[in-house]
Amino acid sequence: MKIVIATDSFKGSATQQQIAQTIIGTISEMAPDVNVVAVPLADGGEGTLQTIAAVVPDARWHRCRVPYPIIAPRFADVNLEASYLTAGDTAYVELASATGLTQIASVERDIMHTSTLGTGVLIADALRHGFRQICLTLGGSATCDGGMGILNALGLQFLDKD
Repeated sequence: MKIVIATDSFKGSATQQQIAQTIIGTISEMAPDVNVVAVPLADGGEGTLQTIAAVVPDARWHRCRVPYPIIAPRFADVNLEASYLTAGDTAYVELASATGLTQIASVERDIMHTSTLGTGVLIADALRHGFRQICLTLGGSATCDGGMGILNALGLQFLDKD
């Protein structure tokens, strides 16, 4: 018998890999003769880039410093290290890695004071390095700014009604 484990992450508590290994370990203890394999799965949120990296042979990681997702004076000088993945001429950017719920403590989460700016910084970095195709995954977001932060990082200026 063969059992395929295909799990996503449990947001904020366990990665896809941790969950799969726990399930595999439990099944192996209970039924040692069963062939158990894990297949990566993601929904566009955290863990999506790891899933892509597991199946794309020439994938490479790129790290980048990005602004903290919360827009507030006390976080003005706070940065995060986020990553994107590249293969061929494509950069894979995961919104959750720079602007995701898992980047912000639960007591600090407030969609009225967060931005996708960090995700835009990742995209801009990929473009500066010559990647012309961007695949943006959009799960696990800590904001609802409609992409304004991303567009701002790419040079778009937003004006008021005047």
